[in-house]
Amino acid sequence: MNQRNPIALGRAGGAALLIALVVLASLTLGTVGLVRTMDTGNLLAGNLAFKRASLNAADVGAERAIAWLSVRVDTSLVNQDVAEAGYYASNAGQWDMTGNREGTGWSRVDWDANQCNPAQKGASATCVRPAAAISLPVSGNVIGYVIHRLCSTGGAIDAVGNQCQAWRPASGPVSVYFRITVRVTGPRNTRSYTETVVRF
Repeated sequence: MNQRNPIALGRAGGAALLIALVVLASLTLGTVGLVRTMDTGNLLAGNLAFKRASLNAADVGAERAIAWLSVRVDTSLVNQDVAEAGYYASNAGQWDMTGNREGTGWSRVDWDANQCNPAQKGASATCVRPAAAISLPVSGNVIGYVIHRLCSTGGAIDAVGNQCQAWRPASGPVSVYFRITVRVTGPRNTRSYTETVVRF
């Protein structure tokens, strides 16, 4: 007759239980890691989609600025600042379009209606107002823009001391360059900045 030792059987059953618990714990950790990876991937995909939507909305701001300029470029209105429209007849000097640079001497845009946040960033050389915000309710984006004529001062482009960046053909009229800076603020605090240089 073949008899088994009951003590040996109890030890073997306990070892199998311990191994099963270790395997179950590692499977649980693997599942949690997989779920977190998928969540992170979904968050990144969502953030990239919002970023792309805000960049697409920046085109709307640039087109509005170009439309504003196109009806005024052949008039004397471009020789002076029109702050309520976000237009400035001279270059901004050292330009900080995002408002993230520390220190004084930077020209900034008052995107958030806080006088360019001098308490945190330091005094600005100039603090310019953007055009009235354009809201896109479907996407939740809000667009602002500023137009700078790339000249050293306001006034006529051929005025004494006014140096303008311009296209000067051998014959024909001079075409001055304008810089359009657009900021789009969207869902999840998405912010995009673009600059477009145009000439007329």
